[in-house]
Amino acid sequence: MKIFKTVEIKIAVFVIAGLFLLVWGINFLQGVDIFKKQYKYYVEFERTDGLLASHSVVINGMIVGIVDNIELMAEKGNKVLVTIKVDKGVNIPTNSVVSIYSPSPLSSPQVNMVFGDAREYFKEGDTITGTASSGMLDGLGDLVQDLRQVATSLDTIASSLKVTIQTGVIDSVLDNIASLSHRIDVILAHNASKVDDIVSDVHGLTSTIHQNDEKINSMISNLDRISEELAGEKVQQGINDAVSAIAKLDTMLANINQGNGTLGQIMVNDSLYHNLKNSLNSLDLLLTDLKANPKKYINVTVFGKKEKNK
Repeated sequence: MKIFKTVEIKIAVFVIAGLFLLVWGINFLQGVDIFKKQYKYYVEFERTDGLLASHSVVINGMIVGIVDNIELMAEKGNKVLVTIKVDKGVNIPTNSVVSIYSPSPLSSPQVNMVFGDAREYFKEGDTITGTASSGMLDGLGDLVQDLRQVATSLDTIASSLKVTIQTGVIDSVLDNIASLSHRIDVILAHNASKVDDIVSDVHGLTSTIHQNDEKINSMISNLDRISEELAGEKVQQGINDAVSAIAKLDTMLANINQGNGTLGQIMVNDSLYHNLKNSLNSLDLLLTDLKANPKKYINVTVFGKKEKNK
């Protein structure tokens, strides 16, 4: 009897140990460490974007917990309540941002936490309001739309090519190319001697150029020397003289505009112009009268003859 009792005790111990290992293994595969103390929090999301139980809870890329449960709240407009378990010692500030994030297109979604700077912290069992986050998959919608537009454009191009082929346009183009090629062949055949002469002349020209390489190089050197001389001191002196003359002319025109000098007074002073004009008119009248009545201005006295007293 004692032997049977001993065997039964061993069997019971093995069964209990097996059950324990089974429970521990299942939790281990789910990312739950039954020997680690964890705090439970609740997060409300508008949508979960493929998030499942046993997915990770991360802070700055480091796993600090797991998703324990996900349920739909019909009484709150079909919002999703996500239960998360976070390791002991991880205090979540009340102004932290909790969101669902996909690190890469091939990885599973995870709950991502960005801690705030508040001095107060959530307590175990508190409900946190989750926010939407822009993951790597969020831009795929626009990409798919762009790909659809590209596919539509390609389909349009393919349809146009199909219509072009069916209407025989390409065959016509190929026939024209073949006809043009045949005409070129005929022209070359009828003018073979002329083509040979042209090639011979070109060859002779290139030979002449090669034979006179030294002369050509000498000409280029002379042109370089002439250009350097033109760009030397004489040209620079001429430019300086021209600039000086332009500056003097500019100064003279400025003085004239300001009324300086006789020419400037004539340009800006109307009275001087009118006086000069009147003087010229008076001189003209005087000369005219002198020509008409010379005796009036010239007194001729005969030697030895006294003028009679009147």
